[in-house]
Amino acid sequence: MILVTGATGNVGSELVKQLVDGGHDVRAYIRNPDKASMLPAAAEIAIGDLDDTAALRKASEGVDVVFFMQATPLPAQAQNVVDAAKAGGATRIVVLSSIGTVIHRVNNPAGQYT
Repeated sequence: MILVTGATGNVGSELVKQLVDGGHDVRAYIRNPDKASMLPAAAEIAIGDLDDTAALRKASEGVDVVFFMQATPLPAQAQNVVDAAKAGGATRIVVLSSIGTVIHRVNNPAGQYT
């Protein structure tokens, strides 16, 4: 079983779709149950957020891999994910963050970010 946090986001929703299409068992961890309909029917849905340690631990039960996706990982939330993954039996955690894309923009003609 693969747990995907941020499963209704831009990357997470596509990851869930591709994993399901590839024949993997997927559990999508989402905050808003109204968004569950945007995910493949074969994906198992778990509701909660990264501060809800009880829901996160329940969602992590029996998983082998956790995809942890968050725009700005907060240390406490990251620790919650690691603790839940370990308790649930995960042997791998994959982290994807876009924090480097949202820090600040340098004033230059090319519009580059640093």
